[in-house]
Order: sequence, then C-alpha cells, then structure tokens
Amino acid sequence: QGIRPTVMDPVNISCSLGQVTQTLLPFKNPLDHPITVSCKLLERNKIEHKDSLFELLIGEELITVTERGVLELPFTFRPLNMVQAAAYIVVEIVEEGSEVDGVKWQFPVKGTPVFNVSKGYQLPVTSCKSKQRKESFMEIILDANSVKPTQSVKYTEAAISERPCELKEGGRRRNQNKSSRFH
Repeated sequence: QGIRPTVMDPVNISCSLGQVTQTLLPFKNPLDHPITVSCKLLERNKIEHKDSLFELLIGEELITVTERGVLELPFTFRPLNMVQAAAYIVVEIVEEGSEVDGVKWQFPVKGTPVFNVSKGYQLPVTSCKSKQRKESFMEIILDANSVKPTQSVKYTEAAISERPCELKEGGRRRNQNKSSRFH
C-alpha cells in the first residue's frame, strides 16, 4: 500500500540542430520486491513532424527490475528545427493479478535545439554617439549544412532600423512622446 506515483521531475536535454544526442534516464524500483515493467515513449511533437524527434532505444519486451534496483533507459533526441520538443517516457508495471499491476511512472522530457555559430563568425557591432541616430542593415546568411536537406529556411535576411516612425518625420516627435524612443 502507498501513494501512486505522480508525474516525475522533467528531464532536460539539448542538442545541436540536425545532430543526435543520447542520454540515460535512470528509473529506480522503489519496491522491496522485483517488478516487471514495460517502457514506452509518448511524443507530443509526433503530430506536427513526420519524423520522431525522440527515440527510446530499448525494445518493447518486458524488463525485470530487481528490488530497489535501477533500470537505465537510453533515449535519443534529434532536433529538426529551432522549436522546443516534448515527450514522456512511461514506465508501467505489468504483473497480472498483482496489486501493483498498472502502476505508472511518467517522466516528462524537454528537448531544446541549439544552433552553434561557426568559429569564423563575428558578432555585429553598431555604435553611435548619444542623441544621434544610426541606421543599419544586416544580412544574415544561414549555413545550409547545419539543417537537414528536407528543411526549408524561411528567412535569410533581416533589416534592423531604430524608431521607424521617426524616419519619416525627422526629430519632431522626439519631445512629444519620450516613451516611444526605446522600442
């Protein structure tokens, strides 16, 4: 007898865009006797993406975990775009006729893609004297080798300008609305 498990603390994992990373999720049997469990992965992003972003690297066979023993569940994360992904790894006791049959542990997994900047890249720097305006145009070229060939890149350039309403009217509005100066 006892309290059934609730949703466990989230497991956070990060990986470079277009790469694969593997990690282990430790599951500890809290009972004083061995248990037989099944493990599965429920992916929230599966509906939005044709490819799985997460993969549980153990089969669907039942696994016996010794009393107070630890089962390490290997899984991978492979981000396809710059969107955080989520899944659950579910461990369920499968012992027909036992009072613990059907007890589940749910481990939320959050995957965060990372975009690595190449070594030769220099961050853009703009500066100007106080109370002066500076307009800049910046072109950002995305490295096509860092994303899968099936992905399309939506934006390849960006324009940066400060206070677009003042570009048309000069400095006349500066004193009228000081709070709009820092957009």
